[in-house]
Amino acid sequence: MVSLADLMEMKFQFNKEEYYLREVCQCPVLWVILEGSLVWGRVDARSSNELACGNIYAKHPYVDNKLESLIYWRDPKKSGIVFGVGLVILLAVSCFSVISVFAYTSLLALFGTIAFRIYKNVLQAVQKTSEGHPFKDYLEYELAIPQEKVSQVANVGVAHVNAFLAELRRLFLVEDLVDSIKFGVLLWGLTYLGSWFNGMTLVILGFVALFTLPKVYENNKQSIDTYLDLVRSKILEITDKVKAAVPIGKKPESDKKEN
Repeated sequence: MVSLADLMEMKFQFNKEEYYLREVCQCPVLWVILEGSLVWGRVDARSSNELACGNIYAKHPYVDNKLESLIYWRDPKKSGIVFGVGLVILLAVSCFSVISVFAYTSLLALFGTIAFRIYKNVLQAVQKTSEGHPFKDYLEYELAIPQEKVSQVANVGVAHVNAFLAELRRLFLVEDLVDSIKFGVLLWGLTYLGSWFNGMTLVILGFVALFTLPKVYENNKQSIDTYLDLVRSKILEITDKVKAAVPIGKKPESDKKEN
C-alpha cells in the first residue's frame, strides 16, 4: 500500500487531486467514477492505494490514443464501424444465446473468406496470374499477445481488485457510519435499477454511453463542468452536515493521533 508521504511526493495532495484527475481522465465515465472517491470524502491514507491505482490506470500505456480516438470519434469511419459492430453483437446476444450468436457470426465470416478465396482463384485462372494466396499477408502475420502487456494489465487489474475489496470491507464493517449509510442508499437504488433493466440492457447502455458521453462532454465541457461543480459542492455540503450531526461516524481523536 502506498503511504500518504509517497502520495504527497507524487503531488496527489487534495488541492491538486481534482485538477490532475480532470486533466488526465478526460472521459466523463472515468471522471464520474473517480469523482465518487472525492465526493465520498475518501482522500486520505486509507484510500491511498485506490488513488495510486487510479494513477496507474490513467497513465498506463495499454490505455493509449487508439482507444481515445475511437470513443472521441477522431476517425468517424473507424469509430462508426466499431460502434455499429459492437452494438449489433450486443443486441444479438440480448435476443439469442451467446453460442448461437458466436456460431452464426463465425459462419458468416467463414462464408465470406471462402467465397473471396474462390473468387480470387477463379480470377487468377482467367487472367493467368500467380498472385498467390489472397490472405498470405494475414497468414504470415505473427499473431501473439505480448507477455509484457499481459503482465502489465494483470498488475493493474490486481491493484483495482485489491482497492475494491478494501473499500467493500470498509463499507460493510462500518468503519465510517455516514459512508456505509450512503452505500446502503446506493444499494437500495440498485434494487430499483435491477427491477427496471437486466444485466445485458445495462451493458448495452454502458456501451452506447462509452461512445456518446465523451464526445458530448468534449463539445460542452465548460457548461458540464459548471453543473458538476455545483452538484459536487452541494453533496459535500450535505455530507459535512450529516457527519457533523452524527458524531459516531467520526473517528475519535485518539485514533487519529495513533494513525
